[in-house]
Amino acid sequence: TTPGIHISIWLLVLLAGILTAIIGIVIGLPTLRLRGDYLAIVTLGFGEILPQVANNGDSLGGFNLTNGPNGITPIDSPGFFGVSFQTGSGTFFTGPRLYFWFVLLLVMITVFCSLRLRDSRLGRAWIAIREDETAAAAMGVPLMRTKTWAYATGAFFGGVAGAYFASFKSSTFPNDFN
Repeated sequence: TTPGIHISIWLLVLLAGILTAIIGIVIGLPTLRLRGDYLAIVTLGFGEILPQVANNGDSLGGFNLTNGPNGITPIDSPGFFGVSFQTGSGTFFTGPRLYFWFVLLLVMITVFCSLRLRDSRLGRAWIAIREDETAAAAMGVPLMRTKTWAYATGAFFGGVAGAYFASFKSSTFPNDFN
């Protein structure tokens, strides 16, 4: 076996989603008072800062978080019941096909959650804010809380997809996301 910490990839995918949702909230809270171009500029700024943090993450206060430009490697392959997605089993369930079917399942779960969210009270609030923020606020929609949920939800799904992508590649590097 390879050295390092080996945790179930399914647990890591869930933890990645939760961690990125928290980061989305932390980034979202100070930027939610901004509108239009200013919000876009601040978002682009964070988009430039985070890769630098990942690139220099080998010395964050003496803690090696990302292994810097060398990246996080190796990352365990996902699997079910002892069948690794990397190697597969039999003729039909080869490695790439297992990854494909599970990505398809993740997409279906994401679409299902998106549709359920759209039809929920929160989703209707998001639609109201999208159409007219001032009118939504006048109707009693809590803008800060609703926008924060939007940041957290988007970040959660991005974190899940990123963690699964990293397991597909068996490694992840800061330059993967430039």
